[in-house]
Amino acid sequence: MRSYLIDLDGTIYSGSRLIAYAKKFIDHLNSAGARYAFATNCSLRNPDKIVEKLRGLGLDVASDCVISSGQAAVDYILEKHRNRRVFLIGSEDLRCLCVSHGIAVVKRDADVVLVGFDPKFSYEKLKMAVRCINSGAEYIVTNGDSTIPGGDGVIPHTGAIAASITASTGKEPLCIGKPAGFFLDIAMRKFQCSRDDIAVIGDRIDTDILFALNNRVKGFLVLSGVTRESDIAAQRMDESITVVENLQQIIDLDGGEYNDVHQPL
Repeated sequence: MRSYLIDLDGTIYSGSRLIAYAKKFIDHLNSAGARYAFATNCSLRNPDKIVEKLRGLGLDVASDCVISSGQAAVDYILEKHRNRRVFLIGSEDLRCLCVSHGIAVVKRDADVVLVGFDPKFSYEKLKMAVRCINSGAEYIVTNGDSTIPGGDGVIPHTGAIAASITASTGKEPLCIGKPAGFFLDIAMRKFQCSRDDIAVIGDRIDTDILFALNNRVKGFLVLSGVTRESDIAAQRMDESITVVENLQQIIDLDGGEYNDVHQPL
């Protein structure tokens, strides 16, 4: 039985509804005693609130089952920055997460500029972020997703905010979320396993599957979210990636030959 690192939006749920076979898949992992965690690039909510959402959707999940890009960014800052003074562009939940770990969220003179999803992003925030970075602050983003599906169509996300800062400073940020490897490091510590034991499940080629490819772990591309069969041909894949229509097919493969479902790409 592998240890699973599972995407949320587009894989387990879409908005406020569960995706087909999601509950059955989690019930299967629970009954098998499998190790798993949910890895989300979205830093809008803290992990506790995401757990509440999952339980509200009827999933039987542990209280520590979520790894967010915000949490991973906090871990990075605690490890790398002694002074831990952060100028934050992000949600109130992300601010509370920083403060609860002893990070000072400041309005100027920061050691780090941390950018997450911020529906209240403004020119004033952009201006101060640019000033801090030009004065030597490290520039970090929780994730590079430029857009996400919204209730009325595609909406700008963290990557779009980060792009405006990069355009103003000429500096590229350190990206914490998928496809970078920070989630994998956290998962290996959490599961006490090697990368060979981990499989990534997600619906996006540019984050979930690129994360698997970049970090040399098994990946399942589930066609339940943004990726369609027609999107696959032009992408860089190898035999470590298996395409499945839904999570039921991973249940069927559990303990068997993973590549029987779909010709490896």
